[in-house]
Amino acid sequence: MLKIKDKLLLHNANINVVGGSAGVAAYDANTKIDLTGSTLKYDGDGYAAYSDGNGQIILNNADIELRGKATLMNIDWSVPAANRPIKTSATNVTVFFK
Repeated sequence: MLKIKDKLLLHNANINVVGGSAGVAAYDANTKIDLTGSTLKYDGDGYAAYSDGNGQIILNNADIELRGKATLMNIDWSVPAANRPIKTSATNVTVFFK
């Protein structure tokens, strides 16, 4: 799991996480993980992208692959899209079943 408490730009990165509680996790208000154009492969029992509601993750033009018991993310639909901690645009998600 990649857990950051600051700003991290990983544009066009190739991230492969096996196990762990999350693929990437953002905690606290000053945390921002930008995976624009990246590929995130997560094989585990948790979230591919997790925010505590304060940290921000950007998944624009990203490719996500989910394996195992992985969940993509948790979205609170009562929060306007512009204020959600995990932002997506043109993100592709592929789910693999065993």
